[in-house]
Amino acid sequence: VTYQLDVRGLPTAEFGTAATAYRHALGGHGFRIQSEKKYPTKGRICFIFRTGGSGTRRRIENIVEQEVPSRLRGTLDWELD
Repeated sequence: VTYQLDVRGLPTAEFGTAATAYRHALGGHGFRIQSEKKYPTKGRICFIFRTGGSGTRRRIENIVEQEVPSRLRGTLDWELD
C-alpha cells in the first residue's frame, strides 16, 4: 500500500528536528519513503511511502504518537493509493 502523509502545523523553529523525527519513525519500521517534500515556512512536510502490507493507518499513527515527541508533532492528513 502506498500512503501520502501530509503533516501540518509543525513548529517552524524546530522544523528540521521534526522532519527528522518523522523520517526516522517511518523508516525505522521498514516503511520505504519514496518522496519527502518540505515546506519549512508553512510548518508542513509531505511523505509518500510504501508499507509493504505491514502497516495500517492506525498502526502508523501509533508509531508516530510513540516515537515523535509531542512538541514536534503536527496534524496528520492522509491519502492512500
